Amino acid sequence: LATYYTVGQSNGAWERAARSFREYLEKRPKCIRIACGGDTSVFAHGDNALEMKMMFRLGAPWRQILKWCTIGGWECVRSMRWEGEEGEARLRNVEQLTEDARVVGDNEVPFGVVRKGFAADIIATSGNLEVDFEDAVDRKSISFVMKGGKVYKRGGKEIADW
Repeated sequence: LATYYTVGQSNGAWERAARSFREYLEKRPKCIRIACGGDTSVFAHGDNALEMKMMFRLGAPWRQILKWCTIGGWECVRSMRWEGEEGEARLRNVEQLTEDARVVGDNEVPFGVVRKGFAADIIATSGNLEVDFEDAVDRKSISFVMKGGKVYKRGGKEIADW
């Protein structure tokens, strides 16, 4: 959505994307799987919250947007080996730290939630998600960023070697 919003204003692409997203929200609100995020697009690094803002403006509930931006990514890219009974057994192994990331590969390591055995990047906002979602996810409100165990922003200030 952020890409269409950024570059598709003049050719109608944004309007079509927005309409499709709204229609899908209306038809299938409980069973949508969306991977939201990424560090690259047609906008500056750090401005990727635009995707969340567009979803919110188009009617998606903020709690659902946060789910899509966290565990939703893993749910979309994981292999079928995480589904059904085999998947449940693997999740138990992850929680017991017996699922070895070196064996299963990057896309197989569960991510997106703070949970034992999961890989999760963490951010903190000084904003209030419930009162003003767009401000809370905006770059200026993000006070802490940790990725892969390394802190990149603390106290609202970027760490020098970002």
